[in-house]
Amino acid sequence: MPSTKWRAVAQRSAHLLRVTLPAFGGRGVQFLALAAMAAVVSPADYGRFSTLQVLVFGLASITASSMGASSNAAAARATRDGALGVWAILATLLRARRRALLVNLVVSSLAVPVGYFLVVGVTPERLPMLVAIGVMSAALPVGETVVAVLAGSGRYRTASWTDAVRAVAGAALALVLGVVSGPWWATVGLLATDVLIAVAAIVLATNHRRATTTLTGLAGPAPAAPDRSADGLHAGLVANVLGQVANWVVLWAIGAIGGALGLGAYGVALRFASVVTLAPVYFGKTVIGQLAAPGLSANQWTPRSFVGMLAGLSVVGSLLAAGVMALGFPSLTDRYDGLWWMLAAVLTATSLRAVLIGLGQVCVAQRRWRTWVVADAASLVVTVIGVLVASVGPTGMHGAVLVVLASAVANVAGIATRFVGLRRPTSRVPETVR
Repeated sequence: MPSTKWRAVAQRSAHLLRVTLPAFGGRGVQFLALAAMAAVVSPADYGRFSTLQVLVFGLASITASSMGASSNAAAARATRDGALGVWAILATLLRARRRALLVNLVVSSLAVPVGYFLVVGVTPERLPMLVAIGVMSAALPVGETVVAVLAGSGRYRTASWTDAVRAVAGAALALVLGVVSGPWWATVGLLATDVLIAVAAIVLATNHRRATTTLTGLAGPAPAAPDRSADGLHAGLVANVLGQVANWVVLWAIGAIGGALGLGAYGVALRFASVVTLAPVYFGKTVIGQLAAPGLSANQWTPRSFVGMLAGLSVVGSLLAAGVMALGFPSLTDRYDGLWWMLAAVLTATSLRAVLIGLGQVCVAQRRWRTWVVADAASLVVTVIGVLVASVGPTGMHGAVLVVLASAVANVAGIATRFVGLRRPTSRVPETVR
């Protein structure tokens, strides 16, 4: 009966909210801190900070979201099969991916300064700081892997509290350093907590490897490791490269068409629109393991109910973001010209992005690697076409808004591609998104 179905969805949603509440609270504190920074520093400085944030977190997410999603699924399967404990799973996955992490560190140290130079420009004295920020950003994939393994192994609240600490501590440091020392130090503060978590995780992996070697020599073979052969890491890296290239194209076009003020308004709008992406990011960390290794729990989610829930929450989140800006930060509309138009465009694009992320998590859980990649390729192509169309239109804030709307259309293309891919039959997973 429909009423029974809706009660089940409501029950699952309530449980999901309870276990992820600390993470949401942490992001709420982060949101308030960084929004307060926008009201204190100059619009140009906030534009520089936002540009760095987009570059750093966008670049890191190429590896971080791939490792996070695949680690979550691998941990869920390993826990279900009773192969290893949670810390052994974490150590095994970090050791297996050490080359990818090292490559990410090298690429980040080069790409962050280059990206910032292309969007904003940089003086020689800022170059060492930008390189250091790039190196620090390499800690983000390790932090995401830690949270993913905790969530995938069923330790949802521990994972949620870890995310909360990352958000609150990083935001506090960013606000203090940003006001005192400028946008570059604000980014350093935002990354500092993840650096500490990464160091602790790497030490754990190293010590566990030594312990495993000793035990293997004394007591026979080591326990079986979680399945890594089909965790989709390479597919995820390709998909996320395509997705981040699309984001960088949008960022570059906004800077070229709207200038520093356009980047500032875009950064503020992104800050408020980040409310919309909280659900797919934090709920996904809890649900993806259920989708990868379904159980008999009353709180078990299906792909269809999960994606539908995200679509509904994206609308609610958009209204909430607009209301918070109107009631809590009315002065921002005077400081940032055209902010309301930019916010409307960014909320539209971000709401669609939330659904696209949810479908991507279903692809990971069902090992639909090709669909995961092709959808981001389609979105990139549409983004480039949309930016080219927008570039022949008006300049200034109106042109920057058109660029963001082009990215919204690109997200629609990605959603359609993933829906089609998930509905195709396969011998390994169910034929439809149920």
